[in-house]
Amino acid sequence: MNTQLWPIAADEKYGLLGDITHSITLFGALEGIHLGKEVYLLKPYRPKTQLEIIQRAGITLLYATPVQLGLLTRVFDSSHLSPITSVKRIIVGGSNLSSLMREQLLDVFPEALIIAFFGSTEASFVAFTSEATPEGSVGTAYPEVRIDCVETNDVPATVGKTGRIRVHSPFVGLGTVTELGFKPFKVSALLARLDFLISNLICILVVEVTACLQLQMSIYSQRKLKLIFCKFPI
Repeated sequence: MNTQLWPIAADEKYGLLGDITHSITLFGALEGIHLGKEVYLLKPYRPKTQLEIIQRAGITLLYATPVQLGLLTRVFDSSHLSPITSVKRIIVGGSNLSSLMREQLLDVFPEALIIAFFGSTEASFVAFTSEATPEGSVGTAYPEVRIDCVETNDVPATVGKTGRIRVHSPFVGLGTVTELGFKPFKVSALLARLDFLISNLICILVVEVTACLQLQMSIYSQRKLKLIFCKFPI
């Protein structure tokens, strides 16, 4: 799927900072293997060693969360290491990536394009950012993903009304594999329904709260999410 959005080099090398049991790490690993690329699992190593491996191996693409990347930026500052220019793209998910973190990452990886995505284990990728994405937005919907905003009875939401965000996607997960076998998700075709307030006919999507109005909702998985109101053109 990501090959439709950005070029994957013939000699691309994937670096994965998280545990393979986490969906972002697993997706990155499977993508790299499926495309026949070198895949480096960096979870067992300390942040400084991770940076050294990234530098030495010439890793070009990272899959990570902001927390994992934050560990790299801190050890980079304290260890006085040289910037790593081999990394051309950083795919970030799991929570909101602050503008400060972006600046710090570019100190470590000055040649990298930083792409943040919004999604979940159940829904997979929903939206992704680019260099043109406004601050606070989760970006543009992935190809074949459709997002709309409706009130009761699925009537399109209007200014000042409370409604639901609906994500229609062919990438919806079917379930998880446990020690007891396959366990399907209890979701409908309209996977994520979140209450929100419409303002100026602009959709609101969710990222982790950094500031602004907060509220908590529950999606079908019953996990609590913190929400931030941010502008997202339909």
